[in-house]
Amino acid sequence: MMQESTQERPLVTFALFAYNQEKYIREAIEGAFAQTYEPLEIILSDDCSTDRTFEIMREMASEYKGPHRVVARKTKQNRGTFNHVLEVYGEMSGKLMILSAGDDISYENRCSVIVDDWKKSGVKVLFSNFEKISDSGESLGVDESSGDKEIMGWFSAEKRQEFNHGATTAYDRCMFDGLPYSETPVFSEDAVFYFIASIRKYEIRKVREPLVKYRQSINSISNASHPKIGKSDIEDFERKISWMADSYISLCDYILRFLSNDFEHVEIKKRVMKTRRFAVIRKEWLRRDILGRLGLILMCRDSREFRFLAPRLLGLNYFSTVKSRSVRMEKTYRS
Repeated sequence: MMQESTQERPLVTFALFAYNQEKYIREAIEGAFAQTYEPLEIILSDDCSTDRTFEIMREMASEYKGPHRVVARKTKQNRGTFNHVLEVYGEMSGKLMILSAGDDISYENRCSVIVDDWKKSGVKVLFSNFEKISDSGESLGVDESSGDKEIMGWFSAEKRQEFNHGATTAYDRCMFDGLPYSETPVFSEDAVFYFIASIRKYEIRKVREPLVKYRQSINSISNASHPKIGKSDIEDFERKISWMADSYISLCDYILRFLSNDFEHVEIKKRVMKTRRFAVIRKEWLRRDILGRLGLILMCRDSREFRFLAPRLLGLNYFSTVKSRSVRMEKTYRS
């Protein structure tokens, strides 16, 4: 009888991942505690924050009186999102991991809807639509993720699936089997899991119902809530692009390591190497003088790389000045 009950309502892990998000973490945890699905294990995991994020996690976990099992834990050092997820996988008890970010808020029925769909479909990866909210929590309407077109392009010759939106994703625990940690931090964990699912031919299923309030932070690159038009804004954005390029290099290195002895996916490997080369260009141009940037132009092998580098040849100050003036002129023209 107990075995049948467990099969009907399997233990699920709701994993909330955070890093330096003390401003939003209480709302995120309240969303986790409000989940109506049982039995549920909630793991509040902090990636070695430098603010009070973990202290708030620990405080709220100790005060929780509800039906769910709650654990607060932290990494010993900052691992990056992908390694952080794998570390929590090593400690989870559930058969399914539902991921949540420390600045987002899950609807109370999120786990119930995801588990029902997972049981019916038998898929290994699920994600949902989401409601966008502003930095202050104001609703910006329901949206759908278009996914990372760069990574999706690796599978352009194959049957391409929808990209699993990281902040709304759930994974069957078999998804993590046999995956090594990355040697350098990888922050786009959804890109790695999209790749792994595609290589393993796992179906990625989208739940059309919005189940997460997804915050459009002004400090984010991937989900920024306002346009960058000032000179200093553009300079800051270009530095963030360089930082993200470094993360892309780590992502590509991990995947190339994964494919090192794989002779079946040669074309995909070539596309990954192309992405890595472009990421190196995006990372390095800020660090080089004009002669160094000319050297990078000589590295260019396609029009995309050249189009990125050519307007930046004279450096960040010149590029940001010209671009900010161009944006202002275009804005004035349109008005």
